[in-house]
Amino acid sequence: MWLSMSYEDERSSDEAVRERGRGRREDAERKHEAALDHAFEAYERLLKAAARLELEGPDRLIPPASRLADLGDLLQLPGKCTDFDEDAMVWVTEDTQQPFTSVTSQFGDARAAFVQAARSYFNNI
Repeated sequence: MWLSMSYEDERSSDEAVRERGRGRREDAERKHEAALDHAFEAYERLLKAAARLELEGPDRLIPPASRLADLGDLLQLPGKCTDFDEDAMVWVTEDTQQPFTSVTSQFGDARAAFVQAARSYFNNI
């Protein structure tokens, strides 16, 4: 959303102001791409960790890790889709949609649940 904002300075009649506006837009685009790259890399690591848990256990950490991976799928990370709108609806089942912001909130909750389950498991070994 913030990347698609119109930069008024780029339409100025003053060349220095236009150049400054272009520079801000280009900087925002670079930051946006870096954030997406980071998210995609984190998603790939999450999938690998969930797969490893499925193979090696502990069994009680598999469901919360799988939930995180499933929500990552819903956040459109596997296809590196960048043209979503945060207010858009996301398919969560074959016939059910939820707002993107709801899915991101669920991801945060699932992450907290996984961290709590992992702490509980490792503190009780």
